[in-house]
Amino acid sequence: LMPLMAHAAHGSACFDIDMADGFGDGWGIGCEYRITAEGETLIQSGTLEEGVSETEEICVTDYPACFFIDVTDTCDFPSDISWSLAGGALVGGSPTTAESFSVLEDGTVVAVCSSAPTSKRRAQPMALPTPS
Repeated sequence: LMPLMAHAAHGSACFDIDMADGFGDGWGIGCEYRITAEGETLIQSGTLEEGVSETEEICVTDYPACFFIDVTDTCDFPSDISWSLAGGALVGGSPTTAESFSVLEDGTVVAVCSSAPTSKRRAQPMALPTPS
């Protein structure tokens, strides 16, 4: 478990994404990371425009919630690309399937998806067969 890097405005939690390129020329056109909430709502996207590395801050306001990060599969040289969240709490490259993570209320990023249920379902009674 890695603590968040900072707390922004009241009710939001911020952490860093560290992006790197092994060749040193940036990620290239069409290659970007995307952070989504519950796999649907875009929170932030970005790319390493040029150079070897860059850090960006990501802030979220809903937690605990399930977030996802993925990197587009249109990168010219995907083996050069790497990224990490919150100082290594979650790491990956490109292309990647969506990796899930959570931001907890105490300001921790964990590489496990943990979210409160969005709807409450009541268990329905099951009809038992009548004996013949």
